[in-house]
Amino acid sequence: MMTDKIIFRTEGGIGTILLNNPEKLNSFDIDMIKELDSVLEKIKNSELKVVILRGKGKSFCSGGDIYWERKIGNLSRKEAKNEMEFVQSVFSKIESIPQVVIAVIHGYAVGGGNELAMACDIRIGMESAKFVHPETSLGTVAPLGGTKRLPRLIGLGRAKYMLFTGDVVDSKTALEWGLIDFLVPEKQIESFLDSLTAKLASIPNKALELTKKSVNRDYLADLNDESEVDAYVECSRSAENKERLDKFLETRKKSN
Repeated sequence: MMTDKIIFRTEGGIGTILLNNPEKLNSFDIDMIKELDSVLEKIKNSELKVVILRGKGKSFCSGGDIYWERKIGNLSRKEAKNEMEFVQSVFSKIESIPQVVIAVIHGYAVGGGNELAMACDIRIGMESAKFVHPETSLGTVAPLGGTKRLPRLIGLGRAKYMLFTGDVVDSKTALEWGLIDFLVPEKQIESFLDSLTAKLASIPNKALELTKKSVNRDYLADLNDESEVDAYVECSRSAENKERLDKFLETRKKSN
């Protein structure tokens, strides 16, 4: 089902993917991920060199929609596993397509939102960017590469700290830790992007494609991790997870 929660535009050799669910801080469900997959397939077979991934509204991406995550807990184990493995594969597709993918992060990158950003080749944070992994506080685990990509980017101890505590990491700390590659003031972000994309667009396609492929080959070999999905599916069936998701939804209803 197409819902227009992913907007894709091209200009010259540059593509832009816009997460378009601003009323829910660009949280995603399975339909939105299917849209993203369709767009990535188009990009994969195009002559584009660079793709920018952004979020519309106040934040980059607040991760999986809680209503969707609650629904996963009611699917059969096989259905739940298939659904989460599909989402994993779409995130991994970002790493396998020949184009350079740049995440531009403002506001919150929560859980799956940060996992989506980490799958990109380059991450640019604005000063408003905040990174959170709240999965354990909801009685579950990060299922979309978080337990693999995060320690590789910021180190084992810091990754465990983020995953265990769910504490917010601000943009300055994210830069120091290596969770983002550049920290750019909001007023300068467009000129920074123009400069970077122009530089990348001037490089031969095949050189970019094969360099990305060579860098990623061993580094990302185990990212479609069945154990991550198994752990998530196991937790989604626990009474504690259901209770905490329901409590979260109830709190959000009261605040609206």
